[in-house]
Amino acid sequence: MRRAHLVLAAVLVFQLVVIALLAAPWSGEQVADRGALLVPDLAAKTPDRIAIETGEGERVELARTDAGWTLPEVDGYPVDDKRVDELLDALEQVRVRRPVVSSARYHERLEVADGKFQKRLRVWAGGDEPIADLYFGTSPQYQVQHVRRAGEDAVYEARGLASWQLRTRADGWVDKHLVDVPVERVARVELTNASGSLALVRDGEQGWRLDGGPAVDEDKADALVRQLASLWISRPVGRRDDAEHGFAEPAARWVLVVTPEDAGDEDGSGDEGAGEAAGAKEPERITVLVGREDDGDRLVTREGFGYTAAVSPSSVEKALTASVSSLAAGS
Repeated sequence: MRRAHLVLAAVLVFQLVVIALLAAPWSGEQVADRGALLVPDLAAKTPDRIAIETGEGERVELARTDAGWTLPEVDGYPVDDKRVDELLDALEQVRVRRPVVSSARYHERLEVADGKFQKRLRVWAGGDEPIADLYFGTSPQYQVQHVRRAGEDAVYEARGLASWQLRTRADGWVDKHLVDVPVERVARVELTNASGSLALVRDGEQGWRLDGGPAVDEDKADALVRQLASLWISRPVGRRDDAEHGFAEPAARWVLVVTPEDAGDEDGSGDEGAGEAAGAKEPERITVLVGREDDGDRLVTREGFGYTAAVSPSSVEKALTASVSSLAAGS
């Protein structure tokens, strides 16, 4: 009898598992039917414009140029192409199956209506009409969103496109690193601000020294170099304008002299001539300018970049205030 009970229990468990699989929205019958692509034309097209907006009116537009993706509403400020590629790759793979609802009366409740939606995504590939015009709404479960094609009543459940990929702020699409240099590769720092000019030189294992100045407080010097070698922007501003942005007479200017990644004698031979014969790279010079204040931020640019960004005041505080006397040992 005990064996019979175990067999019956096993059969019952199996039946419950089968029922659960059949009831699951992304399994059972739908495993065999992968559904239709949400944007079937995307794979064969080359998108050149993207617009994403929220129902509250926050909006961003991206445009492709010969140099890559840009923000046309921010004077063509360059976009991180990888983020755009991730969005388009994810969108290309999204599939939908049978509609959740097929009547327009449910659109507002699911927040995919023309006048009430969470996100709207449009993609163009030449021409005036978008190849994709989608309304994204509520999320019935983790990593699943209700979505509706513009001009249609049917609403589907879609997964594979994360909400965070539908960024509607310009700062969500740009590379936030205006300067990003490993501190150990910084060989020299030259800084000019209202307090004057100074230069810090890396002195091998001895650490930092003030070029032509007194002994330096190593901790203060290291903190300054770390801030200057890693500068994150808070938002893009537009094309560089020296007069308008305060770079003609900058509040601070610094130069980082950076050794090449492959610099140094990896095999320990110390053969300087061999290094020259191999075509050793010259150190890189990165120049940063700090301009005027702007809406509580500071405007900054990097030589050769051609654009202006805003940073938090705290991220350039040391650049604005450091001096020979403040870095001197015992100060």
